[in-house]
Amino acid sequence: MSPPQVTIGRGADTALGYADSFSWRRCGSQGIFESDYFLPAGPRLAGGQPLTFAAPAEVVIHRVAASYRPALTGQPWPIDQTATTTLDAHQGPDPHTFVIVSPPPGAWSIGVAVDMDDAITGVTWSGTYVFRLTIGP
Repeated sequence: MSPPQVTIGRGADTALGYADSFSWRRCGSQGIFESDYFLPAGPRLAGGQPLTFAAPAEVVIHRVAASYRPALTGQPWPIDQTATTTLDAHQGPDPHTFVIVSPPPGAWSIGVAVDMDDAITGVTWSGTYVFRLTIGP
């Protein structure tokens, strides 16, 4: 069974999350970071406002841990793959949403580790989603 489809953003300006398909590790003989090299760019959002992490209405999110790092676009090794910064997150207005503090202006990869339950299928899922966003001034 596939993990639930999730988004991050504001209003209609959202990016689709990619679950465990990408990592922040080096891959291949060229030492290219696969996460941002293959991950499609998300929307450009104005800075200063929080982001909403949302799952389908039938999903209950129990825990969110978010962090970000500069988005990479096929930059060669070596780049510090562990340099991430934690983002504060708290429960949103619904059980299927969390509000995450926006990173500062820049192009970012945002990783969101979650624990959630799907009320329709009864499946519990824990894992990390990866997004790519650009935050403006």
